[in-house]
Order: sequence, then structure tokens, then C-alpha cells
Amino acid sequence: GFFEPSQVIKIFLQGSGDVSQLRRYLTELVNRDLATGTHISILMQMYLDANKSSQNDELVNQLCLRRGKLAASLDAATAIKVLRRGGFVQHALDIAESYDKDDEYVSILMDDRLAYDEVLDYLKTRPRVFAEAQLLRHGAELIKNAGSATTRMVMELCTSPKPGSGDEYVADLARFAPLYVNCGKGPQTQDFRHLCEQVILSQKEAGAPPGVSANIIYHSLLDAYLRDDQEHDAAGGPIVGDAVVDLLCRGWPPGHEPSYDPDVVLTRCATHGHLR
Repeated sequence: GFFEPSQVIKIFLQGSGDVSQLRRYLTELVNRDLATGTHISILMQMYLDANKSSQNDELVNQLCLRRGKLAASLDAATAIKVLRRGGFVQHALDIAESYDKDDEYVSILMDDRLAYDEVLDYLKTRPRVFAEAQLLRHGAELIKNAGSATTRMVMELCTSPKPGSGDEYVADLARFAPLYVNCGKGPQTQDFRHLCEQVILSQKEAGAPPGVSANIIYHSLLDAYLRDDQEHDAAGGPIVGDAVVDLLCRGWPPGHEPSYDPDVVLTRCATHGHLR
């Protein structure tokens, strides 16, 4: 017959059994493809507690190589937590990559490695929807530590991809606006201003994809122009007035509906003294 592994583990936990023999038993379960995700996680924790890094190395290598047999039984998320808690960051990355745990993979790079450039490189290899979600999740930290590279990726996601690329998804720049608005004055605000300008130009050429909040993009860019203008008033009056007028004309061509809310724009321009 078959003696349930849970009963064996219970005997060891309740008695004074040799822990090394329990590790040996759990290792044999893994080797015979009888281990569940809980067994594997317990074994990992035992290796960590006993400071047996070489055995953990071997176990992780097995889990990665035998992914096909273990994918259904292994609780990869729990294994990753155990490894991260023990400081085995590379091992956690290996498990996350082998078992398609993309969220955990990005989190490890962000939180444990602080590898912002690696995060951006990795997102380039993933579907555009996933890349958008991760940029929205970690965007504030990425903008702070890899501003220009992050902005370039946001721009790629918010403009139509090359024809035939297979992934036609276009992100809505309006969802990224809070990340830049809340980061304070600095190079990031200039990046966002340039980003809005490029997205508006690309939408004018290709047409705004469904779901893109053009009015918020126009309002955000208008606010950026007005902020810059306010900072330069003491040096000789408005300097971006032409840019404001060009923006409003671009967003409301003759014979078409406006891409922005005229009432909102009217109020903001009047408040800043842009009577023209």
C-alpha cells in the first residue's frame, strides 16, 4: 500500500525524529515526483534553516529542469516567497521565470534587486497589456530612478505599434498622467510634456485608438504649458502663449468636434491670464 506523506511528516513534527531524516524523506518525495507544493516549500525552508545552500541550489535546479512534471503540483508563488525571505534572490528569479510568474519576477527585480533597467528590458519582451500594468504599478519608482528610459517605454505603449507586430494594443496616456503629476517639479515634468506632445501628434496622424482619453491628454499638456508660463512671468511676460494657441487649434480643427473640454480650457486659460 501507500503511507501518506502527511502522516510521516506529522510523526516527525510531533516526536523527536531526526530532522535530517525528514529532509531526506522529502527529498525522496521530490525525486519520485510525489511531492506536493507544500512538501517542496517545507523542504526549501528546512534547507534554509540548516544553511544548506548547496542542497537548495540542487533543489531549485531540479524544479526548473522538471517544470513539465511539477508545474501542476508546485505552488510556485509560495516557493518564491520562501526563497526571497531566505535571501535566495537569484533562485527566486529562476523559479519565477521557469513557472511563468511574471508579476513575481518583476517584483523581485524591483524590490530585491533595485534593477530598474532590467525591469524595463524584461517588460519589452512581454505583452503590451502586461507591460502597461507593471508600469502603472511600479511607475513612480521607475520614473524616479530611470526616468528617460521609462518615458520612452510609456511612449511606445501609448502610440500605435508597427503594422504586423502582432500586438496591436495601445495604452491610454491619461492613466500614466498621475505618475508624472505627483513626482514633483523636475526633469520628469519635461518628459511628460514631451510625451503628451508626441502622443497628440501620433494620434493626429493615425487617429486616436478606442479607449484613449484624448481630452485628459490635452488638459495635462495645457497645464504643463501654463505652469511653465507662470514661472517665466517675472522675466518678461508670457513665453508659451503661442504654444497654448497652437495646442488649442490642433485639438479643435475646423469642422470637427474638440478633443478637449472647451469649458475646462476656457477657465484655465482665463485664470492664468491667457486672454488670447
